[in-house]
Amino acid sequence: MPKIKMPMTLCKDDELSFSAAFELFLVDGAARGLSEKTNSTYRCHLQGMAHYLDTEMPLSKLRRSHINTMIVKMREKDLATNTISSYVRVLTTFLHWCDREGYCHVDPPKFKQVETVKET
Repeated sequence: MPKIKMPMTLCKDDELSFSAAFELFLVDGAARGLSEKTNSTYRCHLQGMAHYLDTEMPLSKLRRSHINTMIVKMREKDLATNTISSYVRVLTTFLHWCDREGYCHVDPPKFKQVETVKET
C-alpha cells in the first residue's frame, strides 16, 4: 500500500484550500476503513469537479452559488445526469464531513436526477 501524503497546500491567508481539505477527507476515509476503491473513486470525482470548480480556492470562501455554477457548467457540457448526480453525491458527502470537522458549512443543493429507463 502506498504511503499517504498529508496535504500541506494552504492558501495565501493560511486557510485550507478545497483540494487540501479533500485530501484530509480521503485520509479520514482511509482511517475509517473505506476501501481503496472508494477513495480512488472520490479522487477521480475531485479531478472531474476541478474542470468546473476552482478547487484551489480557500474552503471558507466556498458558497452554494459555486456549486450551482458547477452544475450548470456540467449541464452545458452535456454531461449525463447520472454523472452530474454522482459528482454532487460525492461533493455532498465531502461537505457534510467538512461541517462535522468544523472547516466550513455549505448546504449543498439538491440535485434531481432524471431516471433513465433503457429498453431491453
